Amino acid sequence: GKGIPAALMMVNIRTVYKTFIKRPNITPQEIVYSINNILAEDIASDMFATLFFFIYNRKTKELIFCNAGHGPLTYYSFKTKKVELVTSRTMPIGVMADNQQYINQSVKLSSNDVVLVFTDGISEAMSVNREEYSEERLYQSLIQSIDLNAEGISRNLIKDLDVFVGEAPQHDDISYIVMKIK
Repeated sequence: GKGIPAALMMVNIRTVYKTFIKRPNITPQEIVYSINNILAEDIASDMFATLFFFIYNRKTKELIFCNAGHGPLTYYSFKTKKVELVTSRTMPIGVMADNQQYINQSVKLSSNDVVLVFTDGISEAMSVNREEYSEERLYQSLIQSIDLNAEGISRNLIKDLDVFVGEAPQHDDISYIVMKIK
């Protein structure tokens, strides 16, 4: 979404999130479920948002997540030398109250694995020739930067995207998280 309605929705999501995150031992699923229920009651029926919420345990290297209509969890496995995708078929938040399909999923990560969570504004960014950047191009850029730390990977991903799109105007948000496991 764009404009004032989308901004107000984000404020609502952030407010609900801040309320629930303070609870001890709360899971990503519980947070997503709660945000969904409150938004489904409070927003216009034609509004929704995708959400990807995760908690990472540094001691066990386990990433526990709940996906609400967002793209897959993407990570580079240092062991297999491949980009791995963990998909979820779930609805965005705000569509239907009491949605039971939100679940916790988990991935056991290893040292030097790289987690990448991104919005479709990256993969769908257009060049001046009206060509999409694509998830495949993003994954290739990730692989080419894999020996760097998270900040270096992040810089290279954005540099590659900027070179690709050139002066073409973009119409969607470009948001991402890069996390390299120690």
